[in-house]
Amino acid sequence: MLLDQILLHVPCPIFWKNLDGAFLGCNQLFLEVGNFHDYSQLIGKKDDELPWKEYKDEYYKDDQYVITTGKTITRVEHIPLHGRTIISETTKAPLIQDGNIIGVLGISLDITDRKEKERLEVESKSHKAVVKAQEKFRQLVGQMVHDIRQPLASLQMTVSSTKEIPEEKRIVLRDSAIAITDITSQLLRQYEPENKTVDEVTERQIVLISTILADIVGDRRRKYKDLPITFQYEITQLNAFVFIKVNISDLRRAISNIINNAVEALPKAGGIIDIRLKANDEWVSISVLDDGVGVPKELLDKIKEKKAVTQGKNGGHGIGLVQVRDMIEHNYGEFDIMSSTGNKSRGTTISLRFPKVMDPDWIAEEVNLMKNDIVIILDDDNNIHGGWDSRFGHIIEKVPTITIKHFFDGQETINFINSLSKEEKEQVCFLSDYELIGQELNGLQVIIKAKIKRSILVTSHYANIELRKTALQNKVRVLPKDLVHLVPINIIQARVKGELVNVHMVFIDDEKIFTKTLVSRYYSHLITNQYSNPFEFLDEVDKYPKDTRFILDNYYYMPDGGTYNIDVVTKLIMLSGEEFSVPDYLKLVIKIDQENISKLDKI
Repeated sequence: MLLDQILLHVPCPIFWKNLDGAFLGCNQLFLEVGNFHDYSQLIGKKDDELPWKEYKDEYYKDDQYVITTGKTITRVEHIPLHGRTIISETTKAPLIQDGNIIGVLGISLDITDRKEKERLEVESKSHKAVVKAQEKFRQLVGQMVHDIRQPLASLQMTVSSTKEIPEEKRIVLRDSAIAITDITSQLLRQYEPENKTVDEVTERQIVLISTILADIVGDRRRKYKDLPITFQYEITQLNAFVFIKVNISDLRRAISNIINNAVEALPKAGGIIDIRLKANDEWVSISVLDDGVGVPKELLDKIKEKKAVTQGKNGGHGIGLVQVRDMIEHNYGEFDIMSSTGNKSRGTTISLRFPKVMDPDWIAEEVNLMKNDIVIILDDDNNIHGGWDSRFGHIIEKVPTITIKHFFDGQETINFINSLSKEEKEQVCFLSDYELIGQELNGLQVIIKAKIKRSILVTSHYANIELRKTALQNKVRVLPKDLVHLVPINIIQARVKGELVNVHMVFIDDEKIFTKTLVSRYYSHLITNQYSNPFEFLDEVDKYPKDTRFILDNYYYMPDGGTYNIDVVTKLIMLSGEEFSVPDYLKLVIKIDQENISKLDKI
């Protein structure tokens, strides 16, 4: 019993067999790797009854070697699993009880990615690959120099401005420190020593947490569909468009483990597992609540003190929490657990908190319409059109001058748009699906050909980095299709042609943290506009008076380049991390020059 409990909690796939080769048991990770729903699908069966049966002779030979010699053996094996083959480094050792060998204990490590990396490294030794890597390194270093100056400037600005750091300054310090760490880590990841494996490096990225959680909860619902358990999770308009920066694989594994623990804490009669997502200006909180047996105080104290926990499945909690805490620390988050036992009040709440990050430029958080707009909807799925009609129904009742046009074919949509006058095209808000089945064009290509400024790509493929990059290059924002029912639809006042917008200053800088810090520190009493995307600024530059004070970054790390017509304004200030020659009409201010950076409204 003790051996079983220990083996169940080792954080890698483990199995054990008897002398005849029949499986006696395994841990949860082995079940998940093999895609087994429960232990009954494995226990008592031999290799010739399982998905990897074509390798049964090799496995039997290894098992017998271990049993007859009492020695440990390690093999690299190719295991077919559900349409793919994984490469596993499997170690088998004798399973001993009372001095006698009673079977075989096996530990498997998935090294598929490592082997693929080794193969690619061998292929990359040609001269052409070396030259390409050197160029990539040069570009990366240049970008890193630029990027590091940005958060450092924010950090220096905040530290020099106050001795006692209040909450808003603390947030800035934290964000800047995280940014510096991530930039440095990115460079190190690109040029790891040759003996590093893929598993030893982690890739953090900005993720839309509401949809990631929905995917995880959906997966757990399917896994436990035969149990009397209710999973509660709701995406609301308040938490739909919230972003954190995290390693997705680590996050998925951590949340899945927490939910698994909650399932195991529930009685046989079942219960409720409630997953909640909340956010404020600083933090994003993910909580998993269950009404299970609760965690005993002595075990709860160990968890809170970060001590090793070896409680078994009967308790339901403690399993995998070491990995969860590691994930939280690597992603600058916080961990908390509350629990109670007893008949009247019991249950456990585990909370993970992550720093909230600013929304990326690609996301479409809202749909803005004007009273005479033509809304064009392109999608090959009739259900999506019905969904949009439901969203726009009450809006049309209030603003009947808005027109809705539905299309199923990309080329027909282009033909219709081309038939519109120039003035009518200005009134178009274009909402297009990306994947148009059986058509020559995808939705993004249709948007590019249609040349409609107010276009939103509505797609389930929003996580595709290359798609988002191409969309940004073409000034198109992306709306996850999962959030169509939640995206705010606003009616805004159209700007009269020639009408100007009066503000004190306009900032154009791709480093949002720096701009936010600067405005908060020195110019919160003024009316300012900020752009992180220079293309969006260029689209709207004509709405500002010529004597508006523009503060420009000198370099933009954007998917595509651009030019700026200097003749349309008269007051230009360039913020830079380094000194260089500028023309007479341009004032240069270095970002760490506290004296001048506090007087941008007067220069």
